[in-house]
Amino acid sequence: MKKLLFFVFLTLCFNTTLFAAESVEGRKIIDIGCHADSGICYVTLSGSPFGSTLGCRFPQTNEFRFENVETSHGKRAYASLLAAFLAKKTVDVYLAGCTSQGHPNLVFFHIR
Repeated sequence: MKKLLFFVFLTLCFNTTLFAAESVEGRKIIDIGCHADSGICYVTLSGSPFGSTLGCRFPQTNEFRFENVETSHGKRAYASLLAAFLAKKTVDVYLAGCTSQGHPNLVFFHIR
């Protein structure tokens, strides 16, 4: 059992794509919208590009997306981010992985 746990620990430590995530802080939302046919929403942030460590198809971008707009979590995220955009608040976002379209994927956010 100890050997198995040690192997899992080593695998997790050396697999950087498993832990590939980025934190983007203190940015203004400059564009927000959703695709009418797929339910995928996108948010474009001010500042320098991000996403280079995530391994996505679009590695240097100012846009992240989230695909669960039809759920209560997705609706809440869209409403909160839209309110932040309209109120000109700054946001902090944590991105991990990629959407099915190859953009950085939203995990959680904070509005200041």
